Amino acid sequence: MEKLYERMTSLLGEPYEGAAFRNFVTELGIEPSVLSVGSELDVSFPELGVSFRTKSGSFSAIEFHICTPTTLRQFKPYDRELAAGITPNDNSEKVKQKLRMAPTKSRRRPGHSKTEWDFVDLYDLENFRVSFSFDGETGAMYFASVYARTNRNTKT
Repeated sequence: MEKLYERMTSLLGEPYEGAAFRNFVTELGIEPSVLSVGSELDVSFPELGVSFRTKSGSFSAIEFHICTPTTLRQFKPYDRELAAGITPNDNSEKVKQKLRMAPTKSRRRPGHSKTEWDFVDLYDLENFRVSFSFDGETGAMYFASVYARTNRNTKT
């Protein structure tokens, strides 16, 4: 499917039970794995390295599993383009160049490599907040996510 990232982000805000998601699944030709997490759903496509999260029955986030410790056990690593031609091989500087802007917010967090703190760059793009996680030791991207922006996450 061409423009997979754009097709997936167009589902943010759409209901899980809606026609837009059914059409997406039909076009994709892959049935998702669906797991209930409390009252919400985790809708995963392990073959793509992607999972969707719901809130109140509608899609609220997309997670792109690139190279986390659980990726190889549960997902094929996501290897397609993200926003603005960004690829999973891009580091933080390359992401800034492709987006032509500095992150809205950057933060450090304990690293999955356990030797350095990882860093996360957040960007507010149109109706989305996009997050890129990078290994603190190598600088390699290992996770990305896209959230539908709400009043709560438009403030930095």
